[in-house]
Amino acid sequence: MKKVLLIFIVPNILLLLIILIATFALPQTTLSLFGIPVFAVDFSTDANATTVNTSLNQVALLPAVSGSASSMTVENFSIYWQTQNQSDANQHTFVGKIGSVPETEYYMFWQVGGGVYTRMITAQSGANSVTAMMNFSTWKWNGDGPYELSFIVQDRTGKELFRKKIAVKRYVVNGQTIMSLAGSQPTTITPPPTVVTAPSPVPTTTISAPQPLPTTTTAPMTSTTGKRFTGKTLYLHPNLSTVQKQIFDTNNDVTRSELISVISRQPQAVWLTRGNDQDIQLVRDILAKTTSTSIPVFVIYAIPNRDCNSYSQGGLGNGLMYLDWIKKLSENLGTKQSIFIFEPDALPQISCLTQNDQTTRLALIKESLRVLGSKTSTSVYLDIGNPYWLSATVAVERLKQAGVHNVRGFSLNVSNYFTTADNIAYGEQISAKLNSIPYVIDTSRNGKGPTASKEWCNPSGRALGNVPQFVTNLPRVDAYLWIKHPGESDGTCNGGPRAGAWWLEQALAHVRETQSLSN
Repeated sequence: MKKVLLIFIVPNILLLLIILIATFALPQTTLSLFGIPVFAVDFSTDANATTVNTSLNQVALLPAVSGSASSMTVENFSIYWQTQNQSDANQHTFVGKIGSVPETEYYMFWQVGGGVYTRMITAQSGANSVTAMMNFSTWKWNGDGPYELSFIVQDRTGKELFRKKIAVKRYVVNGQTIMSLAGSQPTTITPPPTVVTAPSPVPTTTISAPQPLPTTTTAPMTSTTGKRFTGKTLYLHPNLSTVQKQIFDTNNDVTRSELISVISRQPQAVWLTRGNDQDIQLVRDILAKTTSTSIPVFVIYAIPNRDCNSYSQGGLGNGLMYLDWIKKLSENLGTKQSIFIFEPDALPQISCLTQNDQTTRLALIKESLRVLGSKTSTSVYLDIGNPYWLSATVAVERLKQAGVHNVRGFSLNVSNYFTTADNIAYGEQISAKLNSIPYVIDTSRNGKGPTASKEWCNPSGRALGNVPQFVTNLPRVDAYLWIKHPGESDGTCNGGPRAGAWWLEQALAHVRETQSLSN
């Protein structure tokens, strides 16, 4: 009986080993002949192949197909590079079209090398073209290039229809560094716009010149100083400190109730971390309760690859989901004033990503700021970290690349402990190089400044800082805000619970340290 069992097992183990070796060694077509499922790393150009984002998440499908979808043919697929042969420091515009088919009938993406897909979109639903904005000045992993750019069209089911590839490169012409198609060096700085067309039956790299299209330009950076919030107050929304106080009151714990009320009576930001309809409904509910003089503060914190897999890791699965959520959020903001802190750490922390993902993140931030910045009732501040993270020069450059000119200003010190004075000194350096745009400072826990080692994760002995308020005596400082909630953990460090969880002992310690400063 044992011999029979051994004879049965050994051949099956050998068969399994053969299959595993074949999976890595044999062409996919050979494997498919044996009925072995193959998961491709590259994206197929076969019209029947289903494509997924490199994040492994399926794109959301579009609604019901209309008659115009039948007009999507490879002959009508074109890409216009409107800003070819302009400086690599400029924002470069690519416009994609499939004849006169509305953009609601398909998805179009751009991709660098084998990186993630970034969706090309339009500000006007139903238009017959989509746009991508690229900042080549951040593309340095391959020197001057060439860099391979792919433009991909998918139908409503997420199925790839056509793909167009071009190679772009930096050149120096008349002393100016410009971006152009890889190949022979350009001899002029500003030729007519270039079109990339795809002949049937398979997209190729044939280039021809179309009739010029109107060029889109980046809005000039203008000063937005001026006290926008004169006569306004910050809206007080219940939070975990409020809940804790209610528990103390129920138990007649007067001493700790009074301590925790020092936190609970101050207006604090509302964090939007899920990137779903619940967050949007929360915003709607709060705006419904505000008055013409009370302004709520929200924090958008749901970008893909959030916190680079550290304590607050998470965020939405891909850029398409994120932009769709941002657009939906903006559509629900109404006319009441609101303040948004945009993606703490996402910009100063960007170097933790691969080069391709850095390009994607910059594109996500810039498009999100364009969408949110179009709401005149909303004041958006793009986060740029703290005075001891980036130099002022680097901070300015990143803010420019991310499109800070589309919004009110920038934010500092979110969830950190550096003094208000240090943040003002740093903020003034940045603002002076950005035409005096305003900024806000998170003062929730900076009353004693940082520890000697500048510890950021649940350091002991810290105190509450300036109470939340609109600032009237400093022209570039719009507000001191409590963006991070005092009493909520920075992460599982120094004895703390998970990031964002309520930690009563820390909250009480913050208040006691604050009171000791005035004694």
